[in-house]
Amino acid sequence: MRMARVAIIIDEKAALRNWKYGLNVFNTYLGEILAHVGIRFEWMYDINDLQQSQVDIVYAAHVNDDLETTTIIREFVENGGTVIAFSGLHTLFNQYGYVKNATRNVGYAKLPDSIGDSHPIRYISATPLSAHDEKRELEVSEIGELYDQSPSGEKIGSAIQQVKIGEGMVCRWAVHIIESIVGFQQSTSPIVEDGVPAKDGTGKVNDGILKRDDGIEMDWTLDRKKTTTSQSYFAHPYGDLWRDVIIRQLLGIAVRKGATLPFIGYWPNEVKGVAMFSHDSDGNIDDHARVTLDLLEELQINTTWCIMDQGYSSEMHQRIQEAGHELAFHYNARPEDNGFWGEQHFDEQLKVCRDVTGVKEIVSNKNHYTRFEGWGELYSWCEKNGIQSDQTNGPSKKGNVGFLFGTCQPFFPIAWSNEKNRLYDVVQLSYVAPDIPHWSDDSVVLPLLDEIERNEGIAHFLFHQSRIHKAEEVRDAFRDVVMELRHRGFAIWTGKQINDWVRAKRKVRIELDSNGSVRCSNLSTDYQVVVWIPITSEQEKDDGTIERRFGVNCRKKVLNALPEKQFES
Repeated sequence: MRMARVAIIIDEKAALRNWKYGLNVFNTYLGEILAHVGIRFEWMYDINDLQQSQVDIVYAAHVNDDLETTTIIREFVENGGTVIAFSGLHTLFNQYGYVKNATRNVGYAKLPDSIGDSHPIRYISATPLSAHDEKRELEVSEIGELYDQSPSGEKIGSAIQQVKIGEGMVCRWAVHIIESIVGFQQSTSPIVEDGVPAKDGTGKVNDGILKRDDGIEMDWTLDRKKTTTSQSYFAHPYGDLWRDVIIRQLLGIAVRKGATLPFIGYWPNEVKGVAMFSHDSDGNIDDHARVTLDLLEELQINTTWCIMDQGYSSEMHQRIQEAGHELAFHYNARPEDNGFWGEQHFDEQLKVCRDVTGVKEIVSNKNHYTRFEGWGELYSWCEKNGIQSDQTNGPSKKGNVGFLFGTCQPFFPIAWSNEKNRLYDVVQLSYVAPDIPHWSDDSVVLPLLDEIERNEGIAHFLFHQSRIHKAEEVRDAFRDVVMELRHRGFAIWTGKQINDWVRAKRKVRIELDSNGSVRCSNLSTDYQVVVWIPITSEQEKDDGTIERRFGVNCRKKVLNALPEKQFES
């Protein structure tokens, strides 16, 4: 069985035109989405390269919408290729009786189970098509439905228009899927003012302090659920659901072409899920740290400690490290604490943190109070200082716990147009809830873990040392969360451990040899990597070790590192 060849086209001239005028090309983030699961692909930077290409599936991620591009795409598809686009391709579909409609902001997609979640999936924008030629319209199939503003809103069109041309197919999504994923994870614009508060008073983000959750793209009413105790929480990681849609569609197309497209499991073999606990040293009182250390020793887990300002005593920092915990940075830019938002202030505080802890290579950071301004300045400061991971994405209010950033996956953020939408070399690890049961009660734990487990993400909980020290009910809640995680088979890692795994996984390169055997290079000796190999229905008859992943049947291969390459049949 051969491996399908996949390409992403970002036409360089078209992208440069966008950047010249300060417009983003967020569809470049598709590469990050495929890389997150280890899917092999290649970049194309000129639409003309498609004419000589031997690829099977092409994402027209950012191309000109003109007759020249349409002609090249048609020729590729007629010869058996598949083209997928997220909006665009209006010139091509105009030839089949469809016309572009106005872009609509915010809505919900209802998709068939074969490619999507059963729950309506929120999106940030979509450009639907409508038919104007009934005769040509018959050549186009439509899949899914889009609803404006709410799941019960006006139906504004189909999620997908699909047309067969010769031996191949063009699939056009009306939803700007990649832009929606970026918007959920990072907002749709730089944070320069307070966000919109919840009308019921549970999420007063309009507090005069700029922070990460001023930029959430969720609806306080439509996207929250209530637990049995009436605790509100954001219930759906919409960005992760869209990631799932993309991978499902891609793997399904590859298998129907009689090819395979191996991908890497989210976590190492026999790790069913990963959780982490972080603590912020607000107040820097040694007694708070001692009680927290005792609790962690009782539970036999290691956690990430974000150290603010002067931190604890040198003896306490030594104890924390000797116990196997991670010492991280806690940048404080709150004006009330004489903090400032700026690179120099960040650098100065980090130097103090390194000096007082004795840790010169600090890996992780979390901003105090989730302080945040602009778009990517924080990630740029982290890069310059060798900080590889950030944990600032999280709730600052009692009413916005959960998946307020649409994800429980670790991800690399994308830059704004002024940096040509590059990826920041910083792994973001969002947290879902702080200080249970003081911030939100413990009724949110089970539904959040259910969703995290379903999406194979990270269960990241924040517990301040001061809260752990002060209240037995917080210590009991901590114990209960750990017990539930262990019951579900979660491994509990530090932020550094997660960062190390994410980066090690990204280095793995999957190939198939001429016999159809899996070859992987760049394997780390620290992990057993799981590779899933999609198979056709014919192969299922000869293999009893079949599991379903992303809607397709797969064979599982566990790979251990060898000095150079790993071979598995």
